[in-house]
Amino acid sequence: MATARTATVMGSALVVVLSAVGWGQSTNAAPSPSVPATTTATTAPTACVTRAEVEAWPLRDRASNLLMVGVSMAEAPAAVSLVVTEGLGGILIRGAPSKTSGPALRAIRDAGRHGPAFVAVDEEGGRVQHLRTAIGPLPTARSVPKTRTPAQYRAAVATHGRAMRALGFTMNLAPDVDVDPPTAGTGPVGANGIGDRSYSANPSVVADYGRAFALGMLDAGIVPVLKHFPGHGRATGDSHNIGASTPSLTSMRASDLVPFAAILTDRRVGVMTAHLYVPGLDTYPASLSTRAVTDLLRGEFGHRGLIVTDSLSMWPIRYYYRAPEAAVLALRAGNDVLLYDDRPAVPAVLDGLVVAMAKDEKLAAIAVDANLRILAAKGRTLCDQPTPTPSTIVIDTTVSTTSSTIAP
Repeated sequence: MATARTATVMGSALVVVLSAVGWGQSTNAAPSPSVPATTTATTAPTACVTRAEVEAWPLRDRASNLLMVGVSMAEAPAAVSLVVTEGLGGILIRGAPSKTSGPALRAIRDAGRHGPAFVAVDEEGGRVQHLRTAIGPLPTARSVPKTRTPAQYRAAVATHGRAMRALGFTMNLAPDVDVDPPTAGTGPVGANGIGDRSYSANPSVVADYGRAFALGMLDAGIVPVLKHFPGHGRATGDSHNIGASTPSLTSMRASDLVPFAAILTDRRVGVMTAHLYVPGLDTYPASLSTRAVTDLLRGEFGHRGLIVTDSLSMWPIRYYYRAPEAAVLALRAGNDVLLYDDRPAVPAVLDGLVVAMAKDEKLAAIAVDANLRILAAKGRTLCDQPTPTPSTIVIDTTVSTTSSTIAP
């Protein structure tokens, strides 16, 4: 039987991590004066939002504002209808928008029920960018530290971000702050699916350039979302497949978690949770794990910004869970934005969330917290900002990996 120990996770250990990455030393670029860095809404109301205001929403509104659904650019008109009829909080654009896609994207944004809908995209640079045709290319992460300082990179990303915002985008599921394994090759794709999406095998370099990217997006009025928490760089495989796991939590503290601990001190920055198993932390993947999301991200790191799941339609989740069940687990774990790529599943997901919240007052309250963070990310001011409290997590000292021989 595995033994366990209880560890206090807030305090000097985190201070050491933050000082190691040189927080505040990597860039001196000033935010763009033309675009407020703290808002993504086209017109943000001046009155602050109270918790009571969100508690008064129907349960279905509490649920629908949490959902983000991936669609192709060709499906944009249907996405507008989905945002209007179901009250979705966001849409993720797949495929390759063009220079003329702006009106369709802005229509999605402006259709939001509780403020503008998020209009998101995966725009990292290199292999993962959808806007090359529309607004031009970004270099691969791996090449950037060789050619630009963090300050130069921030400025370039801000320029790219302003072009994204002009099209209608309000969120970028980037940067990738995964740390390369020490033995990483030079090719574009690694066995873990990351490869040249990583800035470096040095966590301090990853932190510096990931932070520069995030600040550049914020300068442009775009919400950046770090990925893939708790770190995909040394995973045993691609998290699109069943059973990918990380090294032990203890090992990750000295490497993979360093960029997240540094950059997430800025509450305007979001973070994406990955379908990765962490030996000794939980039997659930990090994306569905209360220990990973609530205890580690919220408790230890004190993160007060958005937490977005990787797509809950991905094989490691949909093989084990029905779509509504995955949504409930993800919300209960502490995620705010629940990402799906299965548009027909939306009504069932909403029904499942509503039923679960009606039965569980604690889950309904968790949904209120999540919606408040979503509103803040969309430019609303919250009337009261809670202070994160220290938390403890139970760490299983037995290192094991979760794996499966089932092919996707």
